[in-house]
Amino acid sequence: GLPIGLYVYSQAINVEEAIEEANRAIQIANANGGKSKITLPIVIDTEFTDLRIGRADPLTREQRTKVVKAFANRIKQHGYTPMIYASRDFLYFNLNMSELSEYDVWLAHYTSTNDTMNHQSNYNGPYKIWQYTSTGTVSGIQGNVDKNISYVKY
Repeated sequence: GLPIGLYVYSQAINVEEAIEEANRAIQIANANGGKSKITLPIVIDTEFTDLRIGRADPLTREQRTKVVKAFANRIKQHGYTPMIYASRDFLYFNLNMSELSEYDVWLAHYTSTNDTMNHQSNYNGPYKIWQYTSTGTVSGIQGNVDKNISYVKY
């Protein structure tokens, strides 16, 4: 009974690889019920790796924007909702969001450790989902979990 989407942590370094990653996500979505079951977006996360040693880490802003656009366009061509996941600063400095404005954004921005819900993000662009903490708790799960709010029903 839970809504399902797909999340791709991308290491694509060009348009061709972005389309390959999108095609694989579409293949997985189709094999798991297609649009009747996959009702949440198919998301691309193209952020840097933790140690900054990922093959896509050196991409320029322009290159990364092309990768994300190619991925999102392919997802959209197949009737799924594409989405871009990134932190506030990553969206500001590593993607040209004016070229990606037609796609939904899932914003990761942790604004307060004490009272997150009363400290809305100051990101200036539109976003449909807000990841407001990485230190949340959920009954039955050990350790920290990310918590998110969706402002739309997919």
